[in-house]
Amino acid sequence: MASSPVQRPSLEVYLFDTSSLINLEDRNKLSLLNHLGDRARVPYFVAKEINKSTRKSDLKAWLQRNQERVVRFIKDEGTRYYELLQQVETKIGEGEAAAIAIAIQRGWTLVIDDMPARKKANSHGCMSLDLREFLDVPAKRVFF
Repeated sequence: MASSPVQRPSLEVYLFDTSSLINLEDRNKLSLLNHLGDRARVPYFVAKEINKSTRKSDLKAWLQRNQERVVRFIKDEGTRYYELLQQVETKIGEGEAAAIAIAIQRGWTLVIDDMPARKKANSHGCMSLDLREFLDVPAKRVFF
């Protein structure tokens, strides 16, 4: 029996990778994450990567205040994560692999600025935007 396609929520959920979060912070646009509310999500491996950084940042503070937006693997995401890490044609890091695995499984839109990782995400059928494209999404679609 064929499985049903992933249903897209009426208001998209955006899953942010490390690269897009750092670039969002560098542009002084972290407040956009607050406007998205529960529709802004961060994989656990991405949060861990950011928190390990020696860089002093508002992003670390945002993650501390918004721990409920950090998501861990469910269902088959862990298996897909390991498969993505082991693919040799394009090597990606833990954060990128976790973000792609979660976005694919849950049908969320991945916001990612690392081009090799984005190409890998797209090759696996993952809907993705770079930060510029995300910022260009009509405000009504994103924030309401």
